[in-house]
Amino acid sequence: AAAFVSFDFESSSYFGSQREDLTITLSRGIVRILDRERDTFLEGVEADRFISEKLGITGDFKEIVGLAIGMEPDCGALRDLRMTVSSGGGRSFRAGVRGKTAKLEFSAPGGRLREIGWPLEVAEERVEELNIAYGWSNDGSRPESVLLSLDSPGWRIKLDIENADGNGSAGAPR
Repeated sequence: AAAFVSFDFESSSYFGSQREDLTITLSRGIVRILDRERDTFLEGVEADRFISEKLGITGDFKEIVGLAIGMEPDCGALRDLRMTVSSGGGRSFRAGVRGKTAKLEFSAPGGRLREIGWPLEVAEERVEELNIAYGWSNDGSRPESVLLSLDSPGWRIKLDIENADGNGSAGAPR
């Protein structure tokens, strides 16, 4: 199924000397960026290059977004997949990806996606773990936040999830 995802980023430095105001969309595998600060529109390879430079990684941005929104990872990339079930009913999956261990954690009850540790190419022939943590509403019915972090380039991105109308999340990726 084709997914459409849109991220709006607005930020400025402490004294306002550096400002960012852009929208990034991913639809049918194509990244598009509207950069309002630079009056620029980027699409496809140009958008991928812009994001790689800004994030300081060579890995595939579409893979990061797919993992962040809870899409199934490329099953062909998984080696020696193992599942364990905790005494409380939570599930944990481990598999080899890019010569490292990938992990996916689901909570019990409800099987909500809680955490991902995913080997990501950050530079040519250098793979590090991308950590993704999910925050859910108190009743567990919808995601409220996604926190992505990667140690080497030293970035931490927190996304608060809401509808375009600002009334909270409409769906709940599992």
